[in-house]
Amino acid sequence: MSDRVYRLLLIDSDRIFRIGMLSYLAQIPDLEVVSEIDDCQAVAAFLDGELTADLVILDLNLDLPCGDVAIGDRIPETGRLTGIDICQQIKINYPQLPIFLLSAPTSPQLVANALQLGIEGYCLKGTTADILVTAIRQVAGGKRYLGDRYGSDRTLASAFDQSINRPSNQASNQASNQASNQASNQALSVMAIMKRNFYESGLQRIDKVLSEVQTNLANMNALEAIRTSQGETGQSFSHNLQQIILAGQARELRAAKWLMAQIWQPEMLSGNTDPDSAAASQFPQSNDQFNEQFNEQLPSDRLDPTPVVSLTKQNTNALAVQASLWDRTISKLQAITTNLSKVPLEIDILKDDKKRELLYMILRQTEQVITELRLSQVPLGQIESNLPEILRDIWRSAVIDFFGKYFVVSFVVSRREGQRAAQEVNVVEVLLKDEAIVKSEFLDKIPQFLDLISHLLFETDLNVNNALAAIGTVEAMQRSELILDHLLIQVANGVIQPLLNHFADVEKIKQQFYRYNLLGTREVERFRNDLSWKYRVARYVTDPQLIFESRYTLYTFTEVGIKQVSIYAPRNQELQTLEGVQFAVTLALELQDAIAPRLKSAITLIGNGFVYILTNVIGRGIGLIGRGVVQGIGNAWQDRRKT
Repeated sequence: MSDRVYRLLLIDSDRIFRIGMLSYLAQIPDLEVVSEIDDCQAVAAFLDGELTADLVILDLNLDLPCGDVAIGDRIPETGRLTGIDICQQIKINYPQLPIFLLSAPTSPQLVANALQLGIEGYCLKGTTADILVTAIRQVAGGKRYLGDRYGSDRTLASAFDQSINRPSNQASNQASNQASNQASNQALSVMAIMKRNFYESGLQRIDKVLSEVQTNLANMNALEAIRTSQGETGQSFSHNLQQIILAGQARELRAAKWLMAQIWQPEMLSGNTDPDSAAASQFPQSNDQFNEQFNEQLPSDRLDPTPVVSLTKQNTNALAVQASLWDRTISKLQAITTNLSKVPLEIDILKDDKKRELLYMILRQTEQVITELRLSQVPLGQIESNLPEILRDIWRSAVIDFFGKYFVVSFVVSRREGQRAAQEVNVVEVLLKDEAIVKSEFLDKIPQFLDLISHLLFETDLNVNNALAAIGTVEAMQRSELILDHLLIQVANGVIQPLLNHFADVEKIKQQFYRYNLLGTREVERFRNDLSWKYRVARYVTDPQLIFESRYTLYTFTEVGIKQVSIYAPRNQELQTLEGVQFAVTLALELQDAIAPRLKSAITLIGNGFVYILTNVIGRGIGLIGRGVVQGIGNAWQDRRKT
């Protein structure tokens, strides 16, 4: 390691990832993050020369809303700024500034396009810390880096080699080409410019969908390779059908690009007299070339599975699933977090920004714990025995990070003879003393967290509704999201619960953390009473009922807020340990199941008999009596007329 300190510029919209990178790189003496960028205004300021750095760390999957912000003397036509746009603009403005792409798994074609711009390095999020630091130092020092995983990819390796062999002044050439293109555009008619813009916008949409289709195909092929390596043979009809459909979609998207090139002729719009060159670049020129592209999307049993198996050995599939899981969770946290479950939660008292901040911290700490377990290669049996300590560490770290290790509040305490005095108390120290209560009421009741860890670390199948779901499948991803969401919410409740027990009515706490409609003492006490009743009902009624019904109720984030969902899980061992009131509740439920159907049938029979008696016996009798009365009145009337 040299004595030079490399100044790093971090461009990423993921706040949790930026916080993690900042906290880790702060421990590396020769790497310093001078600034972090997460919006178009900051990107424009950097391109205008307001910031300087030795290396740019950029997320290639970036997609930022720009509005009217100009990037490189122009406003993006789509109103969005992508990672590839930023790469191109940096290479135009600062051709000697190295760029290190650090992204989640994305389309190989998109990565190849970035490498062709002259990008110096590329690495996946989730790469081990030692490898990542080495790669950053290597690229910042003027070298290039492309991991072993990507070196085996012919497309990426070829693009990387081309970028190495490209002359160093290519960025300036690109700038001059762009300037000449802009000059030629001025000579174009308004209709031609609109036509070209429509063409480019359509291509961007097709490329985006094509990237998603290729990613899904890659995940399915990797999953099939995993099952093959584990000795499983044969695939379900739906699995094969889905692969065929995705491959067909990929072909249709490529054909759409070719048709657009034929119809719109973009090269003629830009002044090129050879319209066939654009079409040739968008579509294979021969059947062999088309078949080669198509074969890349076929199921893995028709191809050489060695590259996919090697990726599996490197645990890249689990890393990709974890990265996708975390990205989806973060996107859900950015939406509404209102509680719609009709069950009060401790975090309901927090302001929305404080609630998100707490959930983000717990998510980051959970990711850090899983990463440490992966790097230390702890066996599953040892993880199972230490699971309570793992959950406790997540909770303790969340308490310390959320409130601050030295957060102190003052409140008045009563003394003898009516004297009152102010006392300062360290909040975190008091909250951590309630560890046993939090453990029994929250942490020990978080279900299937061990299954999630095993799924992400060892790629074991998840039990979803009494059926096994392999890693990467839709069912496994949905269940993983559900487990992770419930973990975040319950740990967050465990952070706030001791706060409500000890500092519920402290004014400093209320002003800093509470919602506006829960600032009053009466509202706070009503909220605490609702929580108390919830736990009483849950302990004596709800929990025994869920155990008896072999169910868990989990909290999850949705687009409109937090909701409760029910999942099946065997709980026979817990059922055997119930006693007292809880056991009586299960007996009452069993008695209800035994008696209720028969009692309902008996009541129905009695009711039908009663209706029969009223209508056919008593009703007819009353009818006959009425008929006789009417006849008697008629006879009397006739006798009177005769007289």
